[in-house]
Amino acid sequence: MADSIIFFLYIFAGSMGLVGIIQLLMLAHFDNTGNRELFRSMCLFMVCTAAIDFLYLGYDYYRLRVGHYDSTAILRVLDIELFIFQPVFLCAYMRAKSHLPKEKHHDMEQVSDLLAAVCASAGLIAYGLMMEGYYESVSPVFSKVLVGAELFINFSMTWLLLRHLKVFWDSIIQKETRILVTVIALCCVLNCIVNGILSISILMDHYLSILEYELDMTPLFLFIISTATVLLLYQEDFSTLFRASAMPDTTRAAEHKTVLQGMNSAGTVSAPVVGAAVPAELKDVKPAAEKALEKKAETTATMRTVGVQIVEAAGSAEKMPSAALQPETVTGEQGVENPAAIAKAQEETDQEAAKKARLDLIAEEHFLTVREREVLELCYNGMTNPEIAGALYISLNTVKRHLHNIFEKLDVSTRIELVHLVNGRKIE
Repeated sequence: MADSIIFFLYIFAGSMGLVGIIQLLMLAHFDNTGNRELFRSMCLFMVCTAAIDFLYLGYDYYRLRVGHYDSTAILRVLDIELFIFQPVFLCAYMRAKSHLPKEKHHDMEQVSDLLAAVCASAGLIAYGLMMEGYYESVSPVFSKVLVGAELFINFSMTWLLLRHLKVFWDSIIQKETRILVTVIALCCVLNCIVNGILSISILMDHYLSILEYELDMTPLFLFIISTATVLLLYQEDFSTLFRASAMPDTTRAAEHKTVLQGMNSAGTVSAPVVGAAVPAELKDVKPAAEKALEKKAETTATMRTVGVQIVEAAGSAEKMPSAALQPETVTGEQGVENPAAIAKAQEETDQEAAKKARLDLIAEEHFLTVREREVLELCYNGMTNPEIAGALYISLNTVKRHLHNIFEKLDVSTRIELVHLVNGRKIE
């Protein structure tokens, strides 16, 4: 009965590992367009987990057919190397997911790389050269050396996982991600301990007496790890984190042009054309949202001309020098100068710039992705979930997942709270 349970758990674990690989293939475009470090660390961890699932499934299938375990040097080395690098890649994911200073990341990365290199070398020598058959010592002389190597590898991986959990747990913003990462890490730790006990018992010739009273928990741990990883992949957003300074000048110019065209369609001002003066904020777009608003504040309240010249050539846009542009008078419905319309147009432009600056700052402060920043603005503008899905060409479920992540990162529970949060953000 126990043999059947163990075998089916290995099958379930292998199935979940295969599902995780399929998910990664569907998300492969993030390797070029998204958060590459986050995606690659999760990809490598899932590959290691799936490989361990199928390796142990093969071991157990062979045991059921023949009646005993057996292995080769290649499979033993593959087993120990996967066993080492599975927690290493999970730690890399935790570093990529957290938002601690880069110095802290660098220190932990160096420690992780050093331990991985030492353990991998020790595993290669011990499992490849000093063992034979199913993890048995070549000679009694090597038994103590192998026990020492096994203890060192298991202790190192356990310490590395628990240390990363302690350092980076609080800096992982999303609650669901923290829970799943904690479950995966603890299962990896327990798997290290259980496998260490079983390996040492084999080397000390006590393997049969242990299995006689204890159920092998390895397939259960692997199944939990694989299932939790699949759930983590489903809810994870591998998009690049939003940075206002990363927005190109042409994008900002296009946004201002869109605002002006929207006001023109409402009959407020005439459309900007070649020959109109370029506003000060478009001549020198500063890298951060605060600088953009600071530059906007320097524009005089009596500025009577607005416009922008965008020249599209070879996929790029350039702003015309202000000296070469001639202002076009803003007129009302009768073609007469309309100071009230000018003031209203300027006020709306200022409000739009201030709103975008607040949204940019909130997105950066709370580590929103580029896509979440887009959803945040549309939600703030009062659009419903179906309208957001149509505007961004994404599914309704994707919109809901983005909103869930946004609400969790901003620590709000309703759209009204979100609007109050944005409106209450002060720009210094």
